[in-house]
Amino acid sequence: MRLGTASALDAPTSTTATTTFREFVLAFMTDASALPAQPTTNQSPVSLSPAAKIKKSSVAPEENNEGSAWEKLKKVPFAYAFVRLLIVLTVAAATYIILLHVVQPQLLAVLRKARIKEVDEKGVEAVVVDIVRERTIVSAAISFLNAFVIILAIIMGLSIMGVHSTALITAAGVGSLVIGLAAQSILVDVISGLLLLAEDQFNIGDTVILYDDSFRDGVQGNILTLGVRTTALRQFDGSISYLPNGKITLVTNLSKTSQRAMINVSISSMGDTDVEVVVSAFNDMCNFLIQDPNVRENFVSPPQVLGVTDMELGQFTLGIVGMVKAGTQWGTERYMRYAALRVLEALRVNGNVEAQHQTKTSTSPRASNENKQRQRATNNSP
Repeated sequence: MRLGTASALDAPTSTTATTTFREFVLAFMTDASALPAQPTTNQSPVSLSPAAKIKKSSVAPEENNEGSAWEKLKKVPFAYAFVRLLIVLTVAAATYIILLHVVQPQLLAVLRKARIKEVDEKGVEAVVVDIVRERTIVSAAISFLNAFVIILAIIMGLSIMGVHSTALITAAGVGSLVIGLAAQSILVDVISGLLLLAEDQFNIGDTVILYDDSFRDGVQGNILTLGVRTTALRQFDGSISYLPNGKITLVTNLSKTSQRAMINVSISSMGDTDVEVVVSAFNDMCNFLIQDPNVRENFVSPPQVLGVTDMELGQFTLGIVGMVKAGTQWGTERYMRYAALRVLEALRVNGNVEAQHQTKTSTSPRASNENKQRQRATNNSP
């Protein structure tokens, strides 16, 4: 029998030995991995090399154990949902903390260093204004980002719990009017906050008077924060007021430009002292103030006596005014009042001194009425 001939290989009546021999020949001519699967009848299993056995035994268990814990967890719906919800809340909390305590301070430090380099070019006051404005913008931006993170975490949490946003909106169709009105108010507050920031009406640290429908005289104090929906204001007595941005109808900023420091000296009895002597004494006081090291740096223009600004039976009023830097009007007025009292004491005349700016705490009309009723009850009590 001649091996390798075409007639022997292609014989129609081939046996099992012939088929095995053909595949043995083809294994040397082609890649062994491309061969068809060996028939199981009367065949011994293909032996693997020791290296292949080690590789197979080391890879297979890892592939089997790689997703075993997660796959087992998926079979328990409650535990699977709880773990996913915990992951979402952890990521949201970490993002919130990083934005508030890492990103914001680092960004403000970088901007502050960049502005300090411009002191020689712009001046100290201009650089301070830029730093305060950038701090306000960064604070508002971080607040918006944190609000977005919270809303996104809530939506993802509801989705994990099986409450889809579309189904939630559909189910809320009955109360859509109430939700729409509430959302409208919130949207007005957010848009108003963006406009206040874009128009640079005030910055953090500015002394302002904010007016709305609840406060007749306005709320006066220093801006603490400009948030997504509200603005926090610290009043002069230390209390903090939170005003919705959409409710602010008027802003009076006392820190933008030069302010007027003014006192009114009411003189009721002069005795034998002449009016011209009194006016001359207060003119000398103005010249002294512009040279006094305690307040001379505050004045933008020298103080001066306006003359008699009011007259009543038995008394008249002298007005004294000077332009000062923003934020220094209260301290300057206090010093002017003290100097005016010393002049009245030196002239031995009776009088009273009042300042233009009053640092009082604003109260709402309802609170004022309650205080009046409480005062009446106290006076009428035995």
